[in-house]
Amino acid sequence: MKQKFFKDDPIFYHLQNYRAVVKSVHESEFSSSFIKVIVTESNNPEYRVNTTQYIEEQFYNHVELLPEKTCSLYQTDQKDADTMFSFLQDLAAQATRNLQIDKALATGDKNLFMKLTGEGK
Repeated sequence: MKQKFFKDDPIFYHLQNYRAVVKSVHESEFSSSFIKVIVTESNNPEYRVNTTQYIEEQFYNHVELLPEKTCSLYQTDQKDADTMFSFLQDLAAQATRNLQIDKALATGDKNLFMKLTGEGK
C-alpha cells in the first residue's frame, strides 16, 4: 500500500536518523513524487535542525509517521469535548457494571451479583 503524507505531519526518517515536519507533498504521474520536510531534530551531523530536505517516494518505506503530540481546541470546543468525554466515561462505567452483573448472573455468582446490585446491605 502506498504511504500518504500530508502537510504538517511529524515524521522520523530512519535512513538519515532525523525527525521532521512535512511542509509540502509533491505527487506526479510523470516524474518522481517526493515530500519536502523541515528537520526538527537530528542525530546526524549532516542534517541540521531547520534545514529543508526532500525525500523521494522510493524511500517512503523508511519514513515513520509519528503521532501528534498536541491538540489545540478553542475554549468553547474544549468545554464541549470535556462534556462529551465525561459522558462517554459514564457510559463506559455503566456498561462495565452491566457486563459484570451479566457475568455474575451467567455464572450463578450470587455474592458478586448482590455486591454489584447493592442488594443485601
